[in-house]
Amino acid sequence: MAIRSSACLAYYKSEEDAVHCARKAMFTHRETTALDGGEFFTRVAYRIIHSNLTPLLAIKEVSALSSTSDFIKGKV
Repeated sequence: MAIRSSACLAYYKSEEDAVHCARKAMFTHRETTALDGGEFFTRVAYRIIHSNLTPLLAIKEVSALSSTSDFIKGKV
């Protein structure tokens, strides 16, 4: 697995913009759970980098969001 949208994390100043960029970069993965997973990892990485959260805390915060899919919540 790779985060192909890592440049989005450095370029964009808001988490929402970074997520939008990451979803657009996943043009070969149009399946819902793949897109949800990409968004999840982008949000986690963004919070680790920009909010200085630990990986565990970032994972817990992102998985608690109402917009996080049930598929992702079940995996977390």
